[in-house]
Amino acid sequence: MFPSFRQRFVVASALLTFLLAACGGGGGGSAAPAPTGGTNPPPTTKVTYVTGSISGFGSVIVNGVRYESDSATVTKEGKSATQNDLKAGEVITLRAETGSDGVPHAKAIEQSRLAQGPVTAIDAAAQTLTIAGIVIQVTGETLFDPAITGGFAGIAVGDRIEVHGFAGANGTAVASRIEKADVGDNEIEVTGKVSALDTTAKKFTVGTQVVDYTSATLVGLPAAGLADGQLVEVKGTIILANGALQATRVEAEDGGLRGSSGDSGELRGSITRFVSPTDFDVQGQKVTTDSSTVYVGGTSADLKADAQVEVEGTLDANKVLVAKKIMFKREANFEVKAAVDAVTVADATSGTVTVLGITFAVNADTRKEDDVAKNHFFSLSDVRVGDWLEVAAIPDPADATKWVATKIEKVNAGTRTEISGTAAQLASPNFSIGGVAIATTNSTSFRNGNTTITSTDFFALTGTLQVEVEGTWNGTAPLIATKVVVKTPESAH
Repeated sequence: MFPSFRQRFVVASALLTFLLAACGGGGGGSAAPAPTGGTNPPPTTKVTYVTGSISGFGSVIVNGVRYESDSATVTKEGKSATQNDLKAGEVITLRAETGSDGVPHAKAIEQSRLAQGPVTAIDAAAQTLTIAGIVIQVTGETLFDPAITGGFAGIAVGDRIEVHGFAGANGTAVASRIEKADVGDNEIEVTGKVSALDTTAKKFTVGTQVVDYTSATLVGLPAAGLADGQLVEVKGTIILANGALQATRVEAEDGGLRGSSGDSGELRGSITRFVSPTDFDVQGQKVTTDSSTVYVGGTSADLKADAQVEVEGTLDANKVLVAKKIMFKREANFEVKAAVDAVTVADATSGTVTVLGITFAVNADTRKEDDVAKNHFFSLSDVRVGDWLEVAAIPDPADATKWVATKIEKVNAGTRTEISGTAAQLASPNFSIGGVAIATTNSTSFRNGNTTITSTDFFALTGTLQVEVEGTWNGTAPLIATKVVVKTPESAH
């Protein structure tokens, strides 16, 4: 069995301490583990530990930063791998060093999935899947492997799938990528918080899944052992007759930031524990703030359980990440699928793409994947006018009239244009989404959730409507709707 990422860091750190002592070295500050086959980095080397989902390649791009990765060691699920085995949307932990050249060099990359197993429930209206008691939320940013035809609609109860993403505070998780489980891989894996711990019966619950850890190997736990509220990764292969997952391994999850005091940390994910703005966890990693912490897209009052954030800071002597900056990550609630009208490339990671007459800004944080040519290094420079893209976006924080793409996914050309978002300007027979005019006709079908309704019913609905539309687009507005589905059922007049 290959050692875990945290085990390698602990061994490397211990070895480095021994070598420094043997050479008479001393003093405070942080020392970076030496790269394999090399020497200790110079004192000016900045060491950064990073956790987040991959947005693209050409080196590896995580949390909007490009890390040169030619010399990085790569593991997937504890097994040796290469960069070509990594995929956009997968969550990784990496250790990077930045020297005098100012370029961050990834030295070690570990990919670890969030969950795997058979799907036990599907809620199409809520866009959720359940695996071993964990509810998986699918968003507009979730990437689906091309082997899953139709994305969310291509998944059925009983399918064995692999999910990458971020655990939540209360038995839920957010998926960044979903793919089919490897043939012959019967492992069931879930990540979540321990609850209902019974140390006598050797059982606890994650989400709604009871776990029997009688014969499990426990890894990375504090001296006191398991406790309610801990974020753990559970692995097993057997569901017992009483419905419990028979765990073979239970490992503590602590955000993956295994550095020393003074090292930099960059962490993206859900707030998995919240006590106060100065005491909370992101993916199990302890975080605190102080009077100099800068907030982007929110304030300290917006910190709460399950909030999606990106934290940049420095590890203190207790390995708590002291946040210099906290950025709130908004869920994309505007999506389009159509042919590209125009594209501009500013540099290797940024530019714009125009679809349905809407110009979307693309940056290093935009997840990018090519489902057609399977181009591992797919970027905006590979997009051509006429290509079909699925785009998910959020309003530009600096200008709400503009859009920033959080995902661009190249897909096979289709016959139906799709748009999803908040309906506005409802006045039968027309309305709009994201500024795109939509016209309905006598042939348009309407649904409120799973219930068929009439045009009159639709235009009489009140409240904020999240609507999905399929139709035809001839290059100019309006989009002629063939189907309109209200994704969040609302009350009628």
